[in-house]
Amino acid sequence: MTSTTVKTLKGSVFYSVRLAPPIGFTLRASLHDVDNPNTEIASCTSSSMKFELRYDAADVVANHNYAITACIEHQGYKHYLNARPFRVDLNHIHRRPLRIMLQSQPTTAG
Repeated sequence: MTSTTVKTLKGSVFYSVRLAPPIGFTLRASLHDVDNPNTEIASCTSSSMKFELRYDAADVVANHNYAITACIEHQGYKHYLNARPFRVDLNHIHRRPLRIMLQSQPTTAG
């Protein structure tokens, strides 16, 4: 029998442009193993600027680096995304929600 320890990273995204996000937008956030880019540990979608990534602690490899990518999509286009992955230390207990800054992107299909 396998025991699962689910951990959660909570946070929100923001951007510097003083515009409301498009009506009906979707926030997509994902947690990746930077040392193995093809490995997605967790992902979520939200209709708000907040995210909650739940992952199995058994999927975390010691001495690997992890990062969150996030984007705001609307009608198949990525309007805002983080220019660089937001690095997180999964061995650290994040008591405060994470805040990830997104940047405006030229309108490109998702």
